[in-house]
Amino acid sequence: MNTSEIVKTLAKRLDKPQSEIKTILSTVTGIFKEHLGNHDRFTIPGFGTFDTAAHNPRKSYNPHVKKMMLLPKKIVAIFRPSKALRENVK
Repeated sequence: MNTSEIVKTLAKRLDKPQSEIKTILSTVTGIFKEHLGNHDRFTIPGFGTFDTAAHNPRKSYNPHVKKMMLLPKKIVAIFRPSKALRENVK
């Protein structure tokens, strides 16, 4: 399912125009990005928890230059589904 399909489905279920749903969806994803950018953990009950984690620097082989290189530390977003969501997917 892509963004346009989500917008169409929500618009149909909520009986709202697609333009309004696009704005709402954009605002919600903006809020998610803002919180994850600040390394804030947040939970959506019945859905799951969003958090960030740090990956330590590591060595990797670059086949183009045939040398080992050091990849820097990076921060990644993590999603942990709730128990209800895990059971619903089974």
